Amino acid sequence: MKKVAMMLCAVQVALVGCAGLTPQPAQNVQLANPQSITVIIPNDTMLDSSKIARVNFDNRWGGHKEKQEKINVISKTNNSFKVERRTDNGTAGSGVIFNVNYTVETSGGNTVVTYQPTDYRTYQQGLVLPFAVPIFTVQDLTEFIVSQPVYYNLEIDSQYNTESIYSNFIRLVERAKFRQGEKDPVTGKIFKDKFTIPYKDGKVSFSLETFPYRNGSKVVVHLVVPGSFTSENVVDFGIILKDIRTQLEGVANS
Repeated sequence: MKKVAMMLCAVQVALVGCAGLTPQPAQNVQLANPQSITVIIPNDTMLDSSKIARVNFDNRWGGHKEKQEKINVISKTNNSFKVERRTDNGTAGSGVIFNVNYTVETSGGNTVVTYQPTDYRTYQQGLVLPFAVPIFTVQDLTEFIVSQPVYYNLEIDSQYNTESIYSNFIRLVERAKFRQGEKDPVTGKIFKDKFTIPYKDGKVSFSLETFPYRNGSKVVVHLVVPGSFTSENVVDFGIILKDIRTQLEGVANS
């Protein structure tokens, strides 16, 4: 019987990886002195309002058909949600589920969202050859919450004509082509080019349109802006968007 089990495990390793022959007992862990995360978002009409509440998260998926790696936000209420890190084959899987409480307040022209993780549990599905419980720590959860983007439309006025401004972005900014049929995530429109600029340890992606305006041009930039800490445990998109505007104004008026 042991030999058969080892053979089954070898087959599983070849396909998706084998963590053990039987599921491990579920764990339920209360977090000791968990740190809260505060996200500050300006109440700006140029921001996509669907992201303001900061519970409409962008889920993540990777891997392949036989071994899918996912991060899902589930069981949302007015004051809590769950973040599930899961590995599965499309049917059975293993995972970690964090419980997160949150509050939303309006203060000084900003929406302020505070997140507080409280506990987590692990699980493994399947009677034999279950997937290993994926590693997903409090730090990983924090990174997932903090890095969630806002969608922002930024307008820049310039003295230069539209052709010159667009040429500046092509010359000075990293550029890639939209795939056939791919739509801009902010506007839903189809553009020729998409661009990225560095910001802290990541990148901000955007598309842009240029229009004649007065004696020059107006640039409308459609941005996907991931969050990042601006001070201890605080993500202030007012600061982030100001920094990005300064970069883009420099390119437009070069």
